[in-house]
Amino acid sequence: MCGNADEQAESMTHAACAAAQPDVAEAAQGNADDETRAVLLGFLKGREYLFSLFHKLLGTLPSTELFTAASSQESLAVVDMFDDGASPAPAELRAALSRCADLVAQGEQGMQQAHDEYERLFFAPDNMVAAPWESVYTTRERALFQESTLAVRSWYERYLYIPAGYPRIPDDHIALMMHFLELTAARAIAHLEDGQLRELAKVLEDQAAFERGHLLNWVFSYAQDMASSKTHEVYPQLAQAVADFVQLDVSVLDEMLEIVASVAA
Repeated sequence: MCGNADEQAESMTHAACAAAQPDVAEAAQGNADDETRAVLLGFLKGREYLFSLFHKLLGTLPSTELFTAASSQESLAVVDMFDDGASPAPAELRAALSRCADLVAQGEQGMQQAHDEYERLFFAPDNMVAAPWESVYTTRERALFQESTLAVRSWYERYLYIPAGYPRIPDDHIALMMHFLELTAARAIAHLEDGQLRELAKVLEDQAAFERGHLLNWVFSYAQDMASSKTHEVYPQLAQAVADFVQLDVSVLDEMLEIVASVAA
């Protein structure tokens, strides 16, 4: 679902370096529009980076290059941006990414263990402990290409997003959803940089609606099923971290929308 691992790793490192480390609460209290916009921009870039990271980790076979970039100090710094002291997501993400570094340090054996776990959890439909598609969790039939799949596709079409493998690959795969959030986060960044606050607010509202309607309704059940995996190299931990981050992100989006409204007033 993703491109070359070396290219992914390089793009992730550049994106992490570009993300600022502001504080949303301080922005809400600030009087200077420029400072507030800088805070918003930092968080938007941080969100874009993390959703890109989730897309690659959940949609690509593990590689030394990918795991090294994912566990870099730059990645951990972006995670720290979202540490509000209440959500478990930042600590879970730091643990999962540190585990990526541990597997890389183990050399060929560690990466083979990660590879085996990924294939079993994502490529073994007849023996899959956790299906990475929304429709499996939200329909009685627990089948693919259901009404929820088409609803997700409608969101994609709204933003002209055509996933790799369309239309053969179910649109509601968790990695594709992360990619959609990454791309719409990039759209939000462009609107802010162009001073288009109304358009920015619309994208943020849509992202929150998408997360509430098509992720929070199943990702915790998915993470719970992943936890029943016979191995815990990294992907069960990552699934729980992603679920908790999505929940945190909805709150971040709500707060950002308040800030945008205050700047636009």
